[in-house]
Amino acid sequence: MAAQPEKTLTQTEFALRLLAFPVPDSETDIAVAVSGGGDSMALAWLLSRWAKKNGKTLHALTVDHGLRPDAAAEARQVGVWMESFDINHKVLRWRGASPASRIQEAARDARYKLMAGYCREHGIRSLFLAHHANDQAETILFRLAKGSGLDGLTGIAATQEYSPDLTLCRPLLEVTHQQLLKTCRAAKIDWVEDKSNVSDRYARVRLRQSMSVLEGEGFSLKRILSLGKRLDRARKALDQVTDSAWENSVLNLNSKQIVFNYRGLLGYPEEVVLRCIMRAIQTFRVGRAYPPSLENLETLVSALVSSRGQFKAATLGGCLIRLHKKAGLVTVQRETTK
Repeated sequence: MAAQPEKTLTQTEFALRLLAFPVPDSETDIAVAVSGGGDSMALAWLLSRWAKKNGKTLHALTVDHGLRPDAAAEARQVGVWMESFDINHKVLRWRGASPASRIQEAARDARYKLMAGYCREHGIRSLFLAHHANDQAETILFRLAKGSGLDGLTGIAATQEYSPDLTLCRPLLEVTHQQLLKTCRAAKIDWVEDKSNVSDRYARVRLRQSMSVLEGEGFSLKRILSLGKRLDRARKALDQVTDSAWENSVLNLNSKQIVFNYRGLLGYPEEVVLRCIMRAIQTFRVGRAYPPSLENLETLVSALVSSRGQFKAATLGGCLIRLHKKAGLVTVQRETTK
């Protein structure tokens, strides 16, 4: 059976998707990240019409990383387009020298920090992003290739608390890239093409280019997205069990250490023990972008729950995890340095 042609995303369909991202009436201003690509242009256009209908002021934020010669001119062009949509537009510039490695990761972190700063200054609590179904599939494949665990394979979250005062909202995760481009064409909306999106220097681009081969083997976009949803259901179930284990096993929690009842903790499956130890470590790692290596955590927890009982202590993620066997306790605390 031939694949069904992609459809445009109508304003009515978009408004229905936004029901999952309620913006309180008290919040008069919202923001959208606009790179100038077709995906973010479609989102800005759809969101601008929704904002006018619902009495909101929309701010469009474009980040000029200074990594490409054309970036500044493209940002100015986006400003012209946003003006035609009657949207407030601001170009945010990344200052300082670019890193020698992990450029895309550094640029992404800088982008979010700059946009979060603008939102904080303007009292904006909802920032909309144009991540779509193809981005979701590429993220799952990318994390699979990097050896991610179940949590990572659930993909990009539809809503994410970037900070206590800012929520990232992604209403297009079930909409394809082609749908968004078709929406732009139907509305006669222009966009710019970022050449880095087709450069095979980057792993995500190489994964994107491999999709035709994967689809030929039955690993279609639809099935990849279904995998992410199924794993997300499993993650939520595990989170509930982990909450129960945490409540029942933590004997003491303070700024210096977390104390577990060792035998009580071992009454749960190893995956739940792993999640409790990770949660304890993360408690002392506030503000750090990335969690400790899953492989190292698995090795540590495997030794901790081993019937051989040889585990005494280990360090991970800047924390010391120690088994007090006679007392029947496990403690997690910040690692002290001399």
